[in-house]
Amino acid sequence: MAADSLDVAALALARRRAMLDADDGKLPQAEAELGRIADALAAVDTTIGRRLLAETLTERALVRQIANRHADALADLDRAVEIGSRMPPLVRRTVEFNALARRAKLRARSGTGIADLDAAARDVEQARTLVGIDWLLDELDCSIAKERGDWAR
Repeated sequence: MAADSLDVAALALARRRAMLDADDGKLPQAEAELGRIADALAAVDTTIGRRLLAETLTERALVRQIANRHADALADLDRAVEIGSRMPPLVRRTVEFNALARRAKLRARSGTGIADLDAAARDVEQARTLVGIDWLLDELDCSIAKERGDWAR
């Protein structure tokens, strides 16, 4: 394996460890480590490097959301969607889908200061154009309808 491949593999493992820290409630440590990993991956100009960067940003967004840092979480998801949109088709389907679904869920939550049901609905529609998990999108549609008071939907 080339040195770059080893570095990327080490960063992927570090990302998993950071998410275990988040699971243990160590949110500041997890966020800092995910930030370090994202910075390192930003310099890796390969498909796998960009994929890991988008996935890292999506996971850091979750950590930030749990810590009630919604605007920061949204910024991470915006960047992950943008990176995912430039990926080869097979990779794009999962990377962009995951970021769009998480962003829709974040935008659909009232009381966050960034809630935007119309933008959340657009995220769901965009995610539907990718191969993904239909039941998750249906659930997000229902969450948006509930927030709108559209009980018939």
